Amino acid sequence: MLNQKLVMAACKAKRVLNLADCKTASSILIRPVGPALGDAVMATGYLSQLKQALPHAKIGIVIEARNKDLFANTPFNTHLITDSLLSAWKNRHQWDVFLDFSTTFSTRRILFAELLDPKMAITVEKPPKGSYTMASVHSFDLYCPINPKIHFRNWLELTPYQFAAQFPAQYQLNPPKVNKHPLPDKTCILVCPQGSTRALNPVALAQAIAKADNGNLVFRFLNLPPDSPYLAALNQYAPHACIQNIASHTVEDFLANVFFADAIFSIDTASVHIACAYHKKLTALYANYPLNLWQAAPILSDDTEWVIPNEPAQSGSDFSAYTSQLLLNALQRLIQRTQAEQP
Repeated sequence: MLNQKLVMAACKAKRVLNLADCKTASSILIRPVGPALGDAVMATGYLSQLKQALPHAKIGIVIEARNKDLFANTPFNTHLITDSLLSAWKNRHQWDVFLDFSTTFSTRRILFAELLDPKMAITVEKPPKGSYTMASVHSFDLYCPINPKIHFRNWLELTPYQFAAQFPAQYQLNPPKVNKHPLPDKTCILVCPQGSTRALNPVALAQAIAKADNGNLVFRFLNLPPDSPYLAALNQYAPHACIQNIASHTVEDFLANVFFADAIFSIDTASVHIACAYHKKLTALYANYPLNLWQAAPILSDDTEWVIPNEPAQSGSDFSAYTSQLLLNALQRLIQRTQAEQP
């Protein structure tokens, strides 16, 4: 890895910006907050704002392998730029503005901005990392302070593009190209009980499903391993419920399973934001952790119930307050409002 001080020495001095140029920029490249699918869906919020505020501007997004297919499913005419130094070099001097919403310094990201060399490079405030600080790194021309109470989908409000906030930050995804229709005579509830760092208690969830099941439901899970504690708990505590464990190995499959479900019962993970984009009936389960609630809340609508326990959580990944009874009550409300609108 390159020495941090050598990287900083190679970076040019900052330029004096005329922020009014932001409104006349003909091309804007954005790096999302993170590479996860949920981050990508939330990025479609500010993509929609820019498309409305600057309809003739070329908009690009820096993509990684895990979110490439999701961005390809957006309705915007968005240019997809691979997150690599070679790609940055190939795009050198081709962008008026580079908006970097990543929240941490890294050598690769600093060099990406340096090689890209847009007319204007803007980033959000980042905590120090070794020799990298906002005072020492010169790949960016402007650092915008972070307001932790602003939702990720509204992060244009942190930048000189505040004027775009007059337009709603709406999630937008194209319908999937594959068909995932569930059983025709049953209501399909897509259950998403775990993410990369968080999970519901499998026994509590299985007990809730057993009590909520009314014989006309299919509970669909995605990619549970054969030795999953969820499968073991479902077999033990909900043996009579109709359970489907569906293989979903691509982003397109994931989108289709959300799109074709009758309702979504999900913890705070990508499926919540995909369900919001598709205007699905949704129960979104979040830990009682204010920072995460402000930044990653679901889009509330008549089709969304946002469930938060009374007990404060230690982090956004702390779901220990979700008891069997709390899950049962939330699941029953979702089933009732879903089946009430079905013929």
